[in-house]
Amino acid sequence: MGQSEFEAALAKFRRLAEDMVNAYFAKLLPGKRRYILTIERDGRYVKIVWTERGMPGGSAWAFVDSKNGDILQADARKRSAKGARGNIFDVEPLAAVNPYGANDAPRGKK
Repeated sequence: MGQSEFEAALAKFRRLAEDMVNAYFAKLLPGKRRYILTIERDGRYVKIVWTERGMPGGSAWAFVDSKNGDILQADARKRSAKGARGNIFDVEPLAAVNPYGANDAPRGKK
């Protein structure tokens, strides 16, 4: 995996995830919310932050390991949980996430 392949997969994942989040909230609360997913880089892990359009701040939605593309759940604003939930290079990378972030680890695998 080269850096350009990672960047392309990350951009595609962010775009697909943002579309999925907004489709979910459009059904749940029509006309109320629009979320933006942005990428923040900090060393090895890339943080995906979700922000309600027009509002300050934001919350960690998920993390992506820049070495291998693993999708990790946010344990805190600046920390990921252990254990990959999926990978941005998977055929269906959105299977690792839900509208609120990366999926929980299966029982007994945290």
